[in-house]
Amino acid sequence: MFTTTVRLFAEYLTHVIDGGSLPRPNHNQTQRDLAVEVLERLRQLNFIVGRVQKLEHGRGLVSYNEELDLETRTLSEAFYYIGSRIRGILNNGALPGLASFECPGVRNVRNKLLEHPDGKDSGVLLQSFGYGGDSGPRIKALRRVGQENTFPDAGLYGNAREFKEALEHLLLRTRENTGA
Repeated sequence: MFTTTVRLFAEYLTHVIDGGSLPRPNHNQTQRDLAVEVLERLRQLNFIVGRVQKLEHGRGLVSYNEELDLETRTLSEAFYYIGSRIRGILNNGALPGLASFECPGVRNVRNKLLEHPDGKDSGVLLQSFGYGGDSGPRIKALRRVGQENTFPDAGLYGNAREFKEALEHLLLRTRENTGA
């Protein structure tokens, strides 16, 4: 899913951060290290989504399998933590043209359903996980009465698409603005 995003970010790293094929004389090593981390994390997101899709396909062929269930849940949660790390790096302003990156789906699932579900504005504590459909796995798919609309998870695939589209939009805009 993130193959194009990885390619665009690699181009960004080469042309915007490194300034061409050779690093600039006053190259900011921290900036480059962060960009390299984002590139690696995008590769991880691509792997996770692909793996979860394979697991979901396999799930349809067999009855409940605890190991497949655990792997799907673990990878899904890892997606949100890795996506949040990318979001944090981009929003810290170190990488030119990308500081306005936002992805509400990844942000809300990580912050409100995984990391701080006991916060005043969430309170969604019931441990549940949903499968199937075009949206993909959903964190805390089952809710207590009255919490149905409290930070609902659009699903791994829907949130991944939102993340991909938002980042690619910024990368393409940055490419246009820099002529890279």
